[in-house]
Amino acid sequence: DIDIYVTTAASPDEESYFCCYDEKRDSYVGSSYSNFWIKNTETFDLQKETLQEQYEYIKTNSYDTVDAKQHYYEHTQQYGDMEMAKLPVSQFLGYKTSPTNPNNINTISGFGKGCDVVSKPDVAIHLLQKRINNASDVSEKLRYVKELEIILKGREYVDNVLYEYVNSIQHLIPNIGTNAIIDTKHELNNRHCYRQLVDTFHQNCFNLSQNPYVLTKMQIFVNICEQMRDSSDADIAVNRLTQHCDRNINHKTAHPIPRHFLGTETYGDLAVDRMSY
Repeated sequence: DIDIYVTTAASPDEESYFCCYDEKRDSYVGSSYSNFWIKNTETFDLQKETLQEQYEYIKTNSYDTVDAKQHYYEHTQQYGDMEMAKLPVSQFLGYKTSPTNPNNINTISGFGKGCDVVSKPDVAIHLLQKRINNASDVSEKLRYVKELEIILKGREYVDNVLYEYVNSIQHLIPNIGTNAIIDTKHELNNRHCYRQLVDTFHQNCFNLSQNPYVLTKMQIFVNICEQMRDSSDADIAVNRLTQHCDRNINHKTAHPIPRHFLGTETYGDLAVDRMSY
């Protein structure tokens, strides 16, 4: 048995964002949450500060990321064994002789001005767009264009598979249109139904660990489960999903994103891939 304590950058129904693009490394290397975590660990006395105090510091400072256009809000969460939150941070990160002078690392959290805020699932797309714009060699530019097309076509493929599936079980969810089921956000209560659909989708359609984009679509299964009239409808929906995946997933034409794209703080995005490669 082990005790587990976890904090996350955002709540379950929120997107999370990167905001620090490193031109030298051509990658997003930080977020509001991670930046303030670094600042905290570098400047506070970790032998005195508890995990709870660190959580409160990050929660207070990282909830609002600003770029030139708008505010992006994230609400840091904590889960697990809350008794662990009473322990000093140093018990998990080690001991330092003395905190770093905050004035020496002001740049760590100084990302608000002109910050390039990007939703984490879209990082791969933004990086390719930057590479296309910055490439001076024609063949290199075309290669990035091709990679971007693979991502976008893969996402379109996933979207179409899910749309057609929802449309096929429309009779189980009367008076609610397909688009409404796909676009709305219901709170999850029917966990058994949801787990059945997610497991079936993972096993028969797309491997969730290999297709991070698909993870952003799991809300659709929440909406389906929360709108069903009878518990027996879940079994029908699961069987229909198995049939739909077997009939419509073209595994022979699956295209993963090139592996060099799975770099520092780059959201791995495999376009179409049922099982791991």
